[in-house]
Amino acid sequence: MTARLFLIGAICLAAVASIGVAIDGDPAGILSGHLHARPAALAPFHQKNLTPEQKGAVYFAFGDFSALSSEALEVSASPWKLATTLLALRHAGGQIDGVTPEVVAAMFREYGFVTPTRIANWPQGLPAPVLAGPLGQNIGFAERVLPPIGLTISNISCAGCHASVVYDADGRPDTSAVWLGTPNASINLQRYVTMLYAALRDRPEDDELVWAAVEKLYPDTDWREWLTLKGVVLPQVDALVAKQEATIGRLLPFEVSTAGATNGLQALQARFGVIATDHLAERNAPISVPELGGRIWRSSLLASGAYGVPGQEPQRAIRMGDITNEHLQALAGLTAFFTVPSMGISPATAASHVDDAENIFAWLRHYRPQPFPGVVDAELAERGSAVYADACASCHGSYTGGVETPTLVEFPNWQGDVGTDRTYIELFDQATIDVVNGLGYDGLLQGRLAPDYVAQPLTGLWSSAPYLHNGSIPTLWHLMHPAERPVTFDAGGHALDLTRVGIAGTMQDGVWATPPGYTPWAPPQRIDTSVPGLHASGHAQPFDTMSEPDKAGLLEYLKLL
Repeated sequence: MTARLFLIGAICLAAVASIGVAIDGDPAGILSGHLHARPAALAPFHQKNLTPEQKGAVYFAFGDFSALSSEALEVSASPWKLATTLLALRHAGGQIDGVTPEVVAAMFREYGFVTPTRIANWPQGLPAPVLAGPLGQNIGFAERVLPPIGLTISNISCAGCHASVVYDADGRPDTSAVWLGTPNASINLQRYVTMLYAALRDRPEDDELVWAAVEKLYPDTDWREWLTLKGVVLPQVDALVAKQEATIGRLLPFEVSTAGATNGLQALQARFGVIATDHLAERNAPISVPELGGRIWRSSLLASGAYGVPGQEPQRAIRMGDITNEHLQALAGLTAFFTVPSMGISPATAASHVDDAENIFAWLRHYRPQPFPGVVDAELAERGSAVYADACASCHGSYTGGVETPTLVEFPNWQGDVGTDRTYIELFDQATIDVVNGLGYDGLLQGRLAPDYVAQPLTGLWSSAPYLHNGSIPTLWHLMHPAERPVTFDAGGHALDLTRVGIAGTMQDGVWATPPGYTPWAPPQRIDTSVPGLHASGHAQPFDTMSEPDKAGLLEYLKLL
């Protein structure tokens, strides 16, 4: 196996990402062959007679797509106990007394993972899930009798990026509860990968200290896992860090993410050799994690619509009657492919999980975003409904139901240039399309060189700040006032401004910064929109000619979608 250290980010339905420490250079073949664990969180749902919709919710939250495996360890899964122990030791300044489960939970909050006590939109009739750790980190124990090995493996699930906190009537986050399908605007995989690399690189020289810390955190570790960790995993981690130090001095040649946005494109490119992994990328292409409301109305997937269904027009209008089982099955086929770069599995393995993706779409068919928690001015929203129909519906879809129950009934899948940052479009080149189309993904996906971005459904828009495809604008008010868009702003762990709709902040020395007196639940990242890939330009129309009363009405109406 070739030595690789990749953090692979993509959308599990739109943009999911994961961190992996490749277990490479295994001359004895100890970890080769089939080694697969099931996520512990799935255990309560085994042998249950679940509907497809219920199965979809469970798998969306905890499903692994066979990514807790020796196959994924080559690319993006992690040896959970060693990785978290070294992170905890670094967090505790090398002092074993500071290595505790509480420290591990605090670390994952720093990376934007939520550790909730409940899922607010968990389907009725299902047993309550066991939420014992950061949601979105799947963990399972894999073992084999001959040779006698065992390893606790972790990998990301869809919920890592596509589940986030519930907000109260003041826009304050409640981290004890999450809503599946809400974008996690605090997930910061770049911080995760940076800290993990530092923990691996600067680990204590005394191996016995490392093993004592593992035992303190995980006293139930059995003898097979001890042999695997000591004999294979730690030596190969050390070798891989040495290799990276001799080249780029970090885990990855590209920026994995900003807060709430993941770089799945360059993760895919690095996975399949489209870009070099031994020197740093000049540009990066983050894509903001989307709200999943309305995704079943897409006729293609990705921000550019580059992934389409073979034999079908990629950008075509979808009406209510087009939302058939066949349509959802086709989208499921596209979606399952996202696990190839995000979770490190092969295209063949991804194709074997299309049925799991179909169950997820059965859940999405009836999915509703969390309702806007604040007060809505109904009269102003009525005005906004007419403004939306006149200025927005031709690109973002038509809603019926007035301000009482706005419901998407037609989506044009419009594609075009509205002047936004084109880095992603430019980097998604023909070489990437050729690789995607050459992987033999079971005839389920056809890649194309897309010319522009696709207008997105706006269902659940209020909860999906920061805005634009690259997460470069903190509020909808700033989107509607292009001259007022801040060059820099804080994102991550934030409260919501329920008036301007988006990240709560105050202007401080030219920065839309965390308001005084508010303590973010996860450390914010300062987003710099002067960086290529993060430019906040574009989409000035129709706002450049829209009156302020119409903007106010539109803002009020968008809270209801």
